[in-house]
Amino acid sequence: MTVVEKRLLAPVDAAWLNMDSTTNPMVITGLVRVTGLDGAGLAAFLQQHWLSLPRFQCRPVSVGGTWWWQPQAALDLSQHLYCASGPLADDGALEQQLALCQQEPLARERPLWKFWHFPMANGDHAVVIRLHHCYADGITLVRLFESLTSDSPESPPAAALARAERESAAPEPWQDSLLTWLRSRFSGLGSMEELSDALDQLTLTGGRLIKELGEFLLQPADTPSSLTGTLSGQKHCVWSAPVPLDRIKTLSRARGCTLNDVLLACVATALHRQLLRAGDRVQDRQLQAAMPVDVRPLVPPALLPAAGGLGNLFGTVFVPLPMDAQSLLERVYRIKHETQRLKHSWQPGLSWGLLGAAGYLPPQWQAPLVAHFSSRASAVVSNVPGPRELRYLAGCPVRQHLFWVPQTGNIGLGVSVISYAGQVQFGVQADRNILPSPLPLLQDCLEALAEFEQGEH
Repeated sequence: MTVVEKRLLAPVDAAWLNMDSTTNPMVITGLVRVTGLDGAGLAAFLQQHWLSLPRFQCRPVSVGGTWWWQPQAALDLSQHLYCASGPLADDGALEQQLALCQQEPLARERPLWKFWHFPMANGDHAVVIRLHHCYADGITLVRLFESLTSDSPESPPAAALARAERESAAPEPWQDSLLTWLRSRFSGLGSMEELSDALDQLTLTGGRLIKELGEFLLQPADTPSSLTGTLSGQKHCVWSAPVPLDRIKTLSRARGCTLNDVLLACVATALHRQLLRAGDRVQDRQLQAAMPVDVRPLVPPALLPAAGGLGNLFGTVFVPLPMDAQSLLERVYRIKHETQRLKHSWQPGLSWGLLGAAGYLPPQWQAPLVAHFSSRASAVVSNVPGPRELRYLAGCPVRQHLFWVPQTGNIGLGVSVISYAGQVQFGVQADRNILPSPLPLLQDCLEALAEFEQGEH
């Protein structure tokens, strides 16, 4: 393994550590199904490739209220990998094991990640990974997955990207990076007229910033419903069968909307039906989904990690889900309107910046901010595009690639959508106090998609 130096966490990464709670740990759960990869093969792969990334040799430690990446002396892979001996009969047995994995907290005295290997009766091998969000976001992890896998059984992993986590030993502080970026905005201004125009633009920009920040902070809380309440801390995950990606693309093109609009409308329809099942009133109900949005195009270059580097580079938008829509078609067009509005707003960048600022705060000061924003949504919905072609892990074909997003504060429901090798799958994770079984909600997502495809409005 490479020699790793102690270094500061980025403020956004530190914020994810401070958001941890006993009922909602900030841990991403992933599942890949691989043909031919036994436990010994997985262990060899992790030793050679996973641990070649310096970040995964470190654990976060708090020193004087500041979080640092502390290299782990004599890291023992056996503490981060569990290999089951007997095969699991079916997906039901795998679902039960996944629930048990989620009940096992990641040990803070070690790097915050762990793998589980489960042989399946059909000959496949299921690999579960749990990784704390402070290491990376979903888009970064998809890129990492691509870099640690290959496009053919004979090809080595594209490890050049994975191993290129060239973090500076003394990273430039955020405030210095922002000042450098601001200076670059004005460095080419020569005349007073140019400076005056720039200041006028800055005034307009500042006015818009204040307006959008106010709107973001003062958004109303979601109406209490059966989807909100006290959490148990016990999570249950389910996942759907694959759906051909081309079917959804054809559907979205025919309706003049994006693939994301269609998928979000299906989730909104499923939530509407879940509320009706629970006896909730749906008319005039405020129900929003917290959605992560990539902010890499908005971030000053000095704040971006080096190619292949890990980190969290997304903001959150709160998308209103129309519970009072009279049809699927109405629902998808209303969602399209909202997503376009949010896409052109500053909300993603503002939320990312606020989270970074919160990373400088003590956990007890950050808690009210987390509670404030978590009350603005009843669910977290994440849509991440995965690799378009089949990938090979240690020379073995990856048949399935899934993940489940963590929920912040008192949110107890998460819906994940990921595309991989021409297929799309839904994943639902729910606290047992919110949904004793998330399976009906998952089935409603698929039924809404089928109805939309068949033209049942």
